[in-house]
This record gives sequence, C-alpha cells and structure tokens, in this order.
Amino acid sequence: MGMVASVAILRGVRDLYTYEIPDSLSAAGPGTPVTVPLGASIAPGVIIRLEPVGGSPIQLKSIIAIDPKRPTIRPDQLALIEWFISHYLTTPDKAIQTIVGNHRLRAVAPSSASDPEVSLLTLSSLQVRTVDAIISQVGYKEFLIHGVTGSGKTEIYLEIARQMKIAGKSAIVLVPEISLTPQVSRIFQSRLGTNVAILHSGLTAKQRTTTWNQIYSGEIQVVIGPRSAIFSPLHNLGVIIVDECHDGSYKQDQHPRYDTLQVAKKRAEIAQIPLVYGSATPTLEQMFYARAGTTQLLSLPHRIMNRPMATHHISDIRDRDLFPDDSVIGRPLADALRIASAKGEKAIVLVNRRGYAPTIMCQKCRNPVTCPQCELGYTYHSDRILRCHRCFTQTPLPLRCPSCKKGSLAIAGAAIQKVEFELRKLLPESSILRLDRDTGTHANRISEIMDEFRDSGDILIGTQMIAKGHDIPLVTVVGIVGIDASLGIPDFRAGERAFQLITQVAGRAGRGELPGDVYIQTAKPGHYAIASALDHDFDRFYTTELGFRKPLRYPPFTELINIIISGAKPDGVSLWARTIHALLTDSLDPHGFFVMPAQPAPVAMIKGQTRWHILVKTMPHHTDEVRDILRKIPPPQRGIRVIVDFDPQSIL
Repeated sequence: MGMVASVAILRGVRDLYTYEIPDSLSAAGPGTPVTVPLGASIAPGVIIRLEPVGGSPIQLKSIIAIDPKRPTIRPDQLALIEWFISHYLTTPDKAIQTIVGNHRLRAVAPSSASDPEVSLLTLSSLQVRTVDAIISQVGYKEFLIHGVTGSGKTEIYLEIARQMKIAGKSAIVLVPEISLTPQVSRIFQSRLGTNVAILHSGLTAKQRTTTWNQIYSGEIQVVIGPRSAIFSPLHNLGVIIVDECHDGSYKQDQHPRYDTLQVAKKRAEIAQIPLVYGSATPTLEQMFYARAGTTQLLSLPHRIMNRPMATHHISDIRDRDLFPDDSVIGRPLADALRIASAKGEKAIVLVNRRGYAPTIMCQKCRNPVTCPQCELGYTYHSDRILRCHRCFTQTPLPLRCPSCKKGSLAIAGAAIQKVEFELRKLLPESSILRLDRDTGTHANRISEIMDEFRDSGDILIGTQMIAKGHDIPLVTVVGIVGIDASLGIPDFRAGERAFQLITQVAGRAGRGELPGDVYIQTAKPGHYAIASALDHDFDRFYTTELGFRKPLRYPPFTELINIIISGAKPDGVSLWARTIHALLTDSLDPHGFFVMPAQPAPVAMIKGQTRWHILVKTMPHHTDEVRDILRKIPPPQRGIRVIVDFDPQSIL
C-alpha cells in the first residue's frame, strides 16, 4: 500500500494537510522540509508523519519539492513538536517556529581545538555522591539538588557535563537570566573546552545561525543559555540541567506561553535521560514532589569548606532614629557600606524597583498619576519622565494633577535611581555601579557592568538581575531595600518570591574566605517570608506556605490554567468571558475542577485593552479534560483575544 504525507504548513493554520509523495521524492519522510501547493500559492511545510493511502475519492495534491536549505527535523524533535501543539493548544507552525526556528543550513568547519589541560576542583564526598546518583541513572528520572547558596552546585554541573562528554553524550545547562550566561559559559569553556556553546537572545542573527549549525552538525556537546536553549538540536543528549529551577524567568510570557521546565521534562522523557533541577530555594511544588518521592531529592546543606552563612541584621524603616530625614539608606546599612569600602571589600544593594520613585500622587486629592493605557501607576525617573513599565509609554512629569488640576504632585517611595543618588552622596569616593533593565540594555552591556564590578567596583546596586548565581568572593555586605513592595502584590506566589529573592541575594555575601553580613530594611520584620529567609529556614517557610495554600486549593494541591480574555470593547470582553465560563462550568465535574468566576484581571487593562480572566484549578494531571473543552470553543468575535496560559507563574 502506498503512503501519503501529513504536512504541517508553516502558516497560521491548525490542521495538518495531506499530500501525495511523488516517485521523484521517495526519500521524503517524517521531518523532511518541503514546499507544497496551498490554494493558489506555494507554502513551506514539514512532513510530520507518513500514513497509508486511504479510500478517500478526493484527489490529493502532490508535494512539490524538498527544501535543501532548511534542516531535517529529527524524530525526537518531531515528538516534542507534536506534544507542544497538544499541550499548549497552538498551531503546528508556531510549535515548529518555537522549537526549530527559521534556521538555514550552513557549512560548519570542524573544530581543530583540543580540550584544555586543566584539573577539576576536588569534590566533597557529598558532591561526589550527588554526581554518581545522576550519572548512574539509566532512563528518565528527575533529580532536585537542594543546596544552600555557595554549596558547590556549579561544580556538580561541571562534573556531570564532563562525564557526559567522556561517554560521547551531550548536555544542556539552563540558566534563568541572560546576565548569568557569560559567567557560566566562561567557567564551562575553561574547564571543558571549545565545544561549549552559548545560546541567548543577545546574539546577532549571524552568531545565532552559526552556533545553531554547529550544534546541529554535532560540533557542540554542551549548550548553555536561558529559556530557548532547551530547544538546542544536540546529538545524543545525555542530561538536562536546570540551574535556579525556581526562577520565574523560565516561563515564556508571550504566545506560546510555554514553561521551560515542562518542556525540559518532556524532552528528557523522550530521550530517556536524567533531568536535574538545582536551587537553594526550589518552589513549593518542586519540593512537594521531591518529598513525595516523585523527584529524587539530593541535599547539600552546607557551603563548600563549611563556610558560614551570612549574618543578618534587620532595620525597621519605621524607626526614625535609623532613618533620619526620610533617608532611603538606614544608618546600619550605610555604616556597613562605608566600612566594607574602606577595607577594599565589595557590597551589593538590591532594590527591586526601577526608576527613581514608584509612586506619583496628588497631595490634595490623593489620586495617583496613572497610565491611561494600563491604569497602572507611572514610575518617576530621574530625567523627570514618567514611564509605564507595563506598556512602555512615557510622558513628561505634569505640572498639575490630571485629576483635580492642582499643582500639588509629589513623588513617594524608593526605587533604584533614588537609592543610587543617595549612595553617591553618602560615599562619594566609592565606585558605584547600577544594573537594571535601564542600564543593562543588552547582554554585552550586562556582562561589561558585572566585569567592571568584579575588577574595580565597590558597590553594585541592582534589581533582581543581581540576585542569581553570581559568585564574587570579595562581596561581604548585601543590602536589601524595598522588599515590602514584593509582599503586597495580589498574587498567591508573592510570599514565595520574596523568600526566594531575599535568600538568593543574601547568598551573594561571604562566598570567599571573608564572612558576610546581610542588612534588610523592612516595615514587616516579623513576616514569615522575611524571617524564614534570614534564618535560612526553608522548612519553616515551606510548612507555613503550604498551610495557606491547601485550603485555597493552590499548587501543589492543584494545577492552574489562567484563561485571559482581552479587547478594546469592555462589554464584548465581559460577555465572551462569561460565555467561556458557562461552557466550562457546564462541562467539568465540580468534584475535580474548580472554575473561579469570570472577572476583571488584577491588571485590568494593558495598552488600552480591557482584560478579564477565568482561573481554573484542576486536580493534578487532569488538565487534558480542560484542553478538550477549550479546543471546541468557537473563535471569538472580531477584536477579542483569548489566551490560555497553562502552568502560569503569575495570575495578574
């Protein structure tokens, strides 16, 4: 019996199309890039599978040609594509573009460089046992390395990758932030050789194409990078490592809204290899499954060489003796920064708000100045410009209040530019650098700022970009300013994120021979997230947070699906949201599914688009029933957009 090809068209269509395979293209098979007729035009496509010729009387069109400039998609990639389409309810074209991209085949010269002659650091017995448990694993299994900051997780990743190379296998090492990629890649390349590649969005198109072709051709054995590195077309993949696995940056916030950890899990299942998570602050879900035995837990409870964890100091910002004259930097932190700078030591100050001040408010009518496109409060910057950090609009600071027209606007709160301004006044002789989205505009600039801080800087002020993974031995003081704002976000993960951020940035102190001190400024010194982080007490935080989540049916006791409906016309958005809600409640068993009411989203408007959402809580591993229902929903009316966010990291 003859065969026909089911082809994914690289255009925004949901169905596969069936074509005849002419005798001249008998070599075409699953994964082959082809061109096909589509209506009156010609379109690119990929053969997904071959099927026996059916009894349909319809005359099929034939594939026109094989495209030699596009890569053939391997069976493991095809399996991932088919899962991606189903799991994220996306089109074949979007799945292929996400996983394979628009890469063209290029000739790659074989590398003539040899591996460096270097000796790896001696691992502790606990590190050796951790490596052995992972390397000896045959088939798919998940591991969680729960190691305190400075416990030597990177050395474990290096040794795993080294042993994989010796065995002729390859490795993917994921990091959450582009700012971490150069540091990690330098370490891996110095230890493992030139066949280590870095993949991230900061590469030029030419660099990205060259690197991708090196990976595709088998010249590369280790790939390091953030989210998209999980799709690297490595040969003979042996392990996937996810560093800082708790980090929200692994969630793609644009369509398709994939979770890199879920993609890594599926890819490891397809390849039947170990999947390694590592973090000092794993999410509640990750630790819950580890303690339940679904994931094997590997603990590193101490820093390397038994170095002590940093000592913590709390300053209550309501104490006017510690914060005279409305100063942003309290006396204890200011004194510690002076002493560290005088001794030639380094300091990091975390301020998790961009701009100069987070609030502009009228002192007469008490109304904040908000972005008309998002109804979100503007952030004031030191250039006297108001910026919306959600839709990126900007406007000069008005002379009068937009609400009451009085000339009584005042800025309030502390953001990173204000902290920088105050520190430069306090420590005029110190070398102070700032790293946030405004100064670190691209990967090279981020790397330049971090290198300058390592080499000659005294104090680094930064947003959460500076909290993760950086290993700078001379950092002895860490200050944390403005963490209370993180606790006020209307999201059930707010406490967890604050705990993680404090723990991670505190872990930058005392990583060398000198001990470290952490100074946190807060109006909530007794909050369980703050107290647990500063006491290095993960178990206390874990138990307290689980106690809040269980009665409210939040993960890990359920899985979430957030359905977002948006459009320019509020009435149409609310009507369509209620329509979807009725369909879900009529179709789902209330004993296993909890469909929250359709209502305005916590962020009710973005770029002039009204937003409603429906939060669905399902019992674990039952989300496919919701997918089946959502596939049957007809397209919304013109101007209405529906986004289905599986595994959401934010419900705003």
